[in-house]
Amino acid sequence: MTAVVAPPTTDGLSVRGLSVRFGGLVAVDNLDLDAPEGRLTGLIGPNGAGKTTTFDACSGLNTPSEGSVHLFGNDVSRLGPPARAQRGLGRTFQRMELFNSLSVADNVALGREAAMAGSNVLRQIVASRHEQDEMMEAAAGAMELCGISDLADRRASALSTGQRRLVELARALAGRFRILLLDEPSSGLDHNETARFGDILERVMAERGVGLLLVEHDMSLVMRVCHHVYVLDFGKLIFEGSTDDIRDSEIVRAAYLGAEEV
Repeated sequence: MTAVVAPPTTDGLSVRGLSVRFGGLVAVDNLDLDAPEGRLTGLIGPNGAGKTTTFDACSGLNTPSEGSVHLFGNDVSRLGPPARAQRGLGRTFQRMELFNSLSVADNVALGREAAMAGSNVLRQIVASRHEQDEMMEAAAGAMELCGISDLADRRASALSTGQRRLVELARALAGRFRILLLDEPSSGLDHNETARFGDILERVMAERGVGLLLVEHDMSLVMRVCHHVYVLDFGKLIFEGSTDDIRDSEIVRAAYLGAEEV
C-alpha cells in the first residue's frame, strides 16, 4: 500500500519527503514537518540527528537530495536564502554573529536593513529618510519586545552571552519574517537567562503571531514553550506530538531523553 502524504500547509513552513545526503551519509531521511504561523514548534534529537541540516535545507543553505520545501503553500525548493527571506523565512544560528563594534540598536536595525536591501541592493548604499526611519522604528519595536531597550546604545562587545542571544533574536524580529528558525538559542545561557528567554519567546508568539521552529537541547525550555515537537534520530523522524505525548513516549526516552526527567 502506498503511503498517503499530507499536502503542505499553506500557513507557514512545510517540508515533504525531505532527504539530504552527503556522499554515502544520509543526514536527513524522508522527513515531513510543519511549522505554521502562531505555533512554537520544537525539533529535538541527539547530536548528529540532522536538526541543523534540516534547518539548512529549509533556509536554502544546502540542496535536498529529495523532497520539497514550501512557504505559505509555495514551493521554494529551488530558491536561494535571499529569496526565501523575502518570502518571510528568517534564521538564527548556533554560533552568534554580532558586529561587536556597533551598538545594540545598530545591530538590531540590520535585520530590517537586510530585508530591504534584499529587494534592491542599492539600499545597502543609500537609504531614503523614510527607509532610515522605518529601520530605526523596527529596531526599537524589536528591542522593546525582547526587553533590551535599555541596552540600545551599548556596544555589542560589552554584552553578556544572554544579552547577545536577545540581540540576535531582536535582529531577526526586526525583519519582516513570518517564520523564524531558531538554532539552539539558549546555548550558553544559565538557568535564569533561559527562563527569561522562554518568557520572551512566549511574548513574541502572543504579540506577533509568527511561527517559530526551535532546535534546542534544553528540554525544560522545550517542554515549557513548545506546542508541538518533532523528534529526530539518525536523520529519521521517530516521533511527533505534543509535549505531553513526548514526555510519555518510551521511544523518545530510549532514543534521546534517557533517564532525564522532563
